[in-house]
Amino acid sequence: MSRWKRRKDIDQPGRGNPPINSKTMKIETIEIAGLAGALTALRLPFGKEVRSDITYYAAMNPGDADIDFNRTPDGFKVTLFNGYKPFERNRFVTGSEVYTDPRDITLMQTLVKRGDEHAKVVRGIMVWARITAPVYWWCEEETYRAGHERLASESTMHIDCRGLAGSELQEAKSAIPMGKELTKVDMFSYQALRKMVAQRHNHRLPEWHQFIDWIKTLPFAEELILVGLEDRREIEEKVKRFDIIKDVLENAESVNHLTELIKSMFTKEE
Repeated sequence: MSRWKRRKDIDQPGRGNPPINSKTMKIETIEIAGLAGALTALRLPFGKEVRSDITYYAAMNPGDADIDFNRTPDGFKVTLFNGYKPFERNRFVTGSEVYTDPRDITLMQTLVKRGDEHAKVVRGIMVWARITAPVYWWCEEETYRAGHERLASESTMHIDCRGLAGSELQEAKSAIPMGKELTKVDMFSYQALRKMVAQRHNHRLPEWHQFIDWIKTLPFAEELILVGLEDRREIEEKVKRFDIIKDVLENAESVNHLTELIKSMFTKEE
């Protein structure tokens, strides 16, 4: 049985799992959440309960164990300890311990491969990341809005153009190069990340390949993000080849012309 549990011997976002660096890009995983919720919602359309074992916990100052959440057959049991005083606390710990049932993962994979409308629960698995990348990559990344939110960004107005106003501010803003690096904190659903991989896996821009390499480091990326994409790419390539052949046949004026067109497809220009 697969097991995803936060332990010292497992890479932890922002700690044991090092950021992905490049000349122009840096990605650091801040937090991953939502697997427990997605699994709990998975079998609701069939009127069935989750098969994976889930334990949720939350505590203010965990050494004092002020709040404890435990799953029961009827839902969650909440226990308060030591007279909860929120204004006297400065540390909050929350998390889920999930022992995944292989049948749940298999069902999720099936739904993911059938399409976004079937795999709605995967929208609930969320990743927060701190990304430093050039402006030209951010312009492309913002194409993806569904399942993707911007929490904050470095401000060129407050950092690069501090104190400027009017035409001076306009000129300073206009002079900012596309290669300038900006750090932003973004939130992505697994479904949004899958769409990015599907559409950008063969992109000419190196940053997209670095971004996809980061996606591959996430828990259950192979099972819930990348699953089936290779099959889809193979189908797309076959469709492209069919379209090329169809175009050649439609444009051939004679058998000899068709022969010349086919030869030109396999002959490199000198």
